Amino acid sequence: MIKLPALKGYVLEEGIAKLLANNGYRLLTEKGQDPEALTHGPHGLLVKGRGTDHQADALGDLLVPVPFSLPVRLFVEAKYRRASVRLTDVRNALGVIADVNEQYATALGNSTSRPTRRYHYRYSPFSTSGFSAEAEDFALAQQISLIDLQGSAFGSLRASVTSVAEQILALANQERLESMPMGQVRTALRLALGTWTAPTTGDPASRQPDLANELNPALAEEHRLPIRALSAISTDFANELQEDLVLGFPPAPFILALRPDDVEAFHYWALSAPPEIEVNIRFASRGDVTGDWVIAPANDGPLLRFGLPPVLTTWLLAVDGAEADRALKAKKELLSTIAIYVGNRTLTMRFRPIERHRRDSGAMDRAEYEDLRAELSDPSLAWPPSHDMTADDGDVTVPIRAGVWTAAATVELLRRLDAEGWVHAKALRAAALADGRIDRSSVYELAGYPPDRSLNGFTRPVRRLARQLQREGILSDQPEVALRPHYLKGGKASYFSVPEDLLFHLRHL
Repeated sequence: MIKLPALKGYVLEEGIAKLLANNGYRLLTEKGQDPEALTHGPHGLLVKGRGTDHQADALGDLLVPVPFSLPVRLFVEAKYRRASVRLTDVRNALGVIADVNEQYATALGNSTSRPTRRYHYRYSPFSTSGFSAEAEDFALAQQISLIDLQGSAFGSLRASVTSVAEQILALANQERLESMPMGQVRTALRLALGTWTAPTTGDPASRQPDLANELNPALAEEHRLPIRALSAISTDFANELQEDLVLGFPPAPFILALRPDDVEAFHYWALSAPPEIEVNIRFASRGDVTGDWVIAPANDGPLLRFGLPPVLTTWLLAVDGAEADRALKAKKELLSTIAIYVGNRTLTMRFRPIERHRRDSGAMDRAEYEDLRAELSDPSLAWPPSHDMTADDGDVTVPIRAGVWTAAATVELLRRLDAEGWVHAKALRAAALADGRIDRSSVYELAGYPPDRSLNGFTRPVRRLARQLQREGILSDQPEVALRPHYLKGGKASYFSVPEDLLFHLRHL
């Protein structure tokens, strides 16, 4: 039987595949999507290489055109371990990419045919436990993207993956299976996540599958877990992953996995924000404890958190004074931008790196990373925002979804806001006397804020207290956020609205 750590890795792979599908990538799941480059193996999709075929944890084609370049095809490898990912793993990634990128030349050596389309393959390992210093240095030199998911902002993702893996393993043990039917598990997860891709061939599996039916003989043999129970576990996982991650693309040899603090507010903001946005990047510290890196729009807007290995953080956020003038100028111009794709829009976030000077021109060491982190530290941005929640608490980062505000929950929310001295209770009462919303200037007036104060994170107290009410059973479900920010062009929150059910009770108190 498969061990829990390995099963967590498989579940994480499926979650990352969903991430790719949400961020401008076409997910590849079967050889019919590119018969010249893909094939099937006993454990899933394989990519043809010059020397051998290679297993792909997740594989996606970037649909955004890349000028003067082959289209990009991204390999993803998911690592859910206790120990950091080592140099050997990253070195293996380089071998895989070199082999698949060289496959075309060998395949065409004895043929007059030409492939209909070629791709440039890239590789990104995702790790929940970080990377060793040697792995970071090697990856930077070889232009391999390392995605670090060990920060506190990704605690809910790790918790969800662990919970799903534990439930699936318990289900298999309950059925006394000798081996895990991974074909069935992957199919269930992909159906729930919406990442299952029908084969393009004419076989019977080209229809949208039902787990109760036989997809093909190989999968039919593996359909041994209780279908309803497996589907329920998969559906719960898909619901928890609604707190979307967003991929960020610096013009550099790596990508960023960004997590909005407020997913819905982020999407509202992204649809109306200008195409170029000035941002600040700060280290969200909690005293001397490690934290996350945060991108904050200069003129208000939702916060985006990300994690990077130290060597890549220093390279991205700091200008190296030891470089030649030309390289220094290019770094200022190129590494100061991060592009994100939201819907049909491309937004460019511009950040000015910190001017720093290194002691020598050798490899960056951890001391430089610590210095940079101290320079950019901002304890007020620390996650989680409340001391009574831990980083891996599944309640910390679960978004507030549609539910029902009750009279009792409304009274208790106001009482706790007043008791903690937050201005939000006054804001809610003021909104109840108007049309269910309060504008930006009224918030400043009620709170006595100075004109230059940012409203980043303004909704955190009401969100935190709503989660407390749910955990205590005062709220039976996760309701719509009590004060939802609305953004207009320019990036600043123009006003905050109150949901109708909460507004009803506010007006009848």
